[in-house]
Amino acid sequence: MGVYHFMGLGRSVGTVTTAVSYLAARYQRYNHADARFFALSGEVGQAGKRGDAQALILFTTLEVREGKPNGLCLEYKDNPLGQRYGTSKKDEPMSQALKALLSDELSVLVGGRSTIEIYWCDVNRVDLEVTFERVSRVLLAAKPPQEVGKEVWVNLTGGSNVVNMALQLATTLSGKPSRLYYLQADDISLARPALRPENIGTSGDRFWVELPIIYLAFDTTHRAILEELQTLPAPITEDDLLSRLKGGGHWQAFQAIDVQAFRRTYLIPLRAQQLLQWQGHSLQIGQRWNTFRQYYSVMTGLTAKEPETLAELSQREAWFHDETYPLR
Repeated sequence: MGVYHFMGLGRSVGTVTTAVSYLAARYQRYNHADARFFALSGEVGQAGKRGDAQALILFTTLEVREGKPNGLCLEYKDNPLGQRYGTSKKDEPMSQALKALLSDELSVLVGGRSTIEIYWCDVNRVDLEVTFERVSRVLLAAKPPQEVGKEVWVNLTGGSNVVNMALQLATTLSGKPSRLYYLQADDISLARPALRPENIGTSGDRFWVELPIIYLAFDTTHRAILEELQTLPAPITEDDLLSRLKGGGHWQAFQAIDVQAFRRTYLIPLRAQQLLQWQGHSLQIGQRWNTFRQYYSVMTGLTAKEPETLAELSQREAWFHDETYPLR
């Protein structure tokens, strides 16, 4: 199994096509630097060449997916890799434009398969909560809880700010994706990078920008502390809070902890995130807890449910669609 590529998509084809073109060039060349670039791709224990694209998962609007007049692609140049010239096209349905532009590069990138799955996830570009829930559900379908070896890469270049915020939040809260990146292009009308092929993956490569992934160190123990604080009408001391936790439903996690370890391990990090307020020895719920809980609860609720696959998701939900691309 290869890489699941998550990408936000607006009306610019280059968000997707430049990424695929770049990846295909590295996969086809596969020198020592490229082998390192793809080293963690695929299943654990997989032998041989890594970096196959398993599927593209595009997060976009209904208008773009259906090729409605206000969702047709912007003008683009069908340029060769490393060049800035090419036939100009515009006002095409996005699916039609992507099929024509991606066929050759995806044929290189799929490891000999004759088709690739393209999933379309309809998002609400002005509703972060809805978009986050859909992104999270798709992410957990691509990489279910307890499963290892599957790779998810997230492209934060295209689509609306809401889409990219949802992708980043889902990455931080789930810890599922293994790569975040941004594509830095000086001409967004190009369908393929203007970067010369010999410079790809070298010090002269300014196109592919690797972004750090910061996973949130937050588990059921942290949540138990905050939920206990939220039930209290007034501030409480560290000693009293620890006593309440030792007598509650999470007592096993706190039985061997004294107040000094409790303060160092849990309270200080939670205060740093403004999830709790701490003055002197008095604790109360922090101002950021309600905002954080809104998204964390969605993620934990989804992980508690029976896992579903991408195929099952496309059958169950009107906002998620599967399309098989035949390749040359």
